[in-house]
Amino acid sequence: MNDLDRFVGIFDGIEPWRGDVPPGFRANVLGVLTAHAFAPREGAGGATPSQSATGADDFVDRAPRVGDGEAFFEWVTMVAAVRAARDRFTMVELGAGYAARSVDAHALLRRFNPLPARFVVVDGSPHHIDWAKRHFAANGLDPGAHWFVHAVVNVTGQPQLFAYAPGVYYSAGLGREGGDEVLTAIRSQGLTETVLEGLILHGRTNLDFPMPSAPGGHFRVDLTSGIKVETLLTPLDAVDLMDVDIQNAEAVVIPDAMPALAKKVRRLHIGTHTHAIHGELELRLAQAGWKIVFTYPPDSLITTPYGAFTTSDGILTVVNRGLLA
Repeated sequence: MNDLDRFVGIFDGIEPWRGDVPPGFRANVLGVLTAHAFAPREGAGGATPSQSATGADDFVDRAPRVGDGEAFFEWVTMVAAVRAARDRFTMVELGAGYAARSVDAHALLRRFNPLPARFVVVDGSPHHIDWAKRHFAANGLDPGAHWFVHAVVNVTGQPQLFAYAPGVYYSAGLGREGGDEVLTAIRSQGLTETVLEGLILHGRTNLDFPMPSAPGGHFRVDLTSGIKVETLLTPLDAVDLMDVDIQNAEAVVIPDAMPALAKKVRRLHIGTHTHAIHGELELRLAQAGWKIVFTYPPDSLITTPYGAFTTSDGILTVVNRGLLA
């Protein structure tokens, strides 16, 4: 595991894209356009922006390096999955945001292994699903040819409280503790009638809660459809890559889905959100026969011969030995 010597040259030979970057967008080394409005993550799709052919400061002219941290490991995993694909490439992105990884994977597919592709984009925020469709369209992918699932990934398949806000990248499902806090707020603020009316007439709670990073200082809490990983995988023959970033829910979702994952998923890239979750998932996946490719815990300073980086989410990449010899 963490054998970086095998991967530091994986992007060698990528010729940087050159072209005009439309106003309101930035472009990465593959020419993937990302709207500034999507609150792009630092490091996503490359590194520090440099001058484009148009002179605009909105173009990334190199692929990620080890020192860029998570972006490097995401791209390495995508390239490995793309190169190993046969006949058709299928990717599932859980907690997709604006589907940055799916669109980058499509661009890598065109460079390394042109094949038909299907992308399954899953997120609990309606705004993120809208962003993802727009991101696909801006980069020449027909949203109608892929699957966009507005749902919270959970272990019950039942609706779940979900917190989100327009224009904000972060969103998350609320567990029992969060649900109790919402109930307390409803009672203390006398909102029972408002919530009941919203649910009956509009299927929404009408609840807004303080959140400093959100526009207007609030986020919304709504009951959102839930879906199990097993259900997502049922209509798919095989999945070349599943990318998971579901804000602590990986602690229960991944163990619950292990039988289905073993049958259909060739590679998993999981963002872990606590040291305990990271350690437990690594152990369980290894015991189930998955090969650990990369494992770096969250909130850690990592030093390597190729550069140091600090993790925010943990990085856990595994390969299904039963499906990839």
